[in-house]
Amino acid sequence: MILIIERSTEVLDRLVQIVSEIEHPKTIFKAAGFEEALLLLEDIKPKIVLLDSCLPEHKSIDLLKKIKNGDTTVKVIILSNNPDARYERHYLSMGADVFLDKYHDYEKLPELINRIYCNNDFNVNELR
Repeated sequence: MILIIERSTEVLDRLVQIVSEIEHPKTIFKAAGFEEALLLLEDIKPKIVLLDSCLPEHKSIDLLKKIKNGDTTVKVIILSNNPDARYERHYLSMGADVFLDKYHDYEKLPELINRIYCNNDFNVNELR
């Protein structure tokens, strides 16, 4: 199960398209914002969360904390339009598993998601 949380409808549609073409995820849920994501997280237990780093009012950090406090086995992939290394370190220190540039790293998602579903260890640096 994959949950995609993305404020941009164009990016959300593109992510759904990419993820739906991957063999493993059978169910894809999507949320356009914080409140919708919270409601879904109460009902589902995703294996992977693709999380927009720029939800309004810094709610991405709040969601990341909630997801990781609820289940540390969930893999959280932060998708950002700000690939600054300091920003990346901040999200990784808060518990994110992977930090990707949402405009340049789409092609890395299928392999990354397949590795997670197959329980293979992954090294994000291998995917860069």
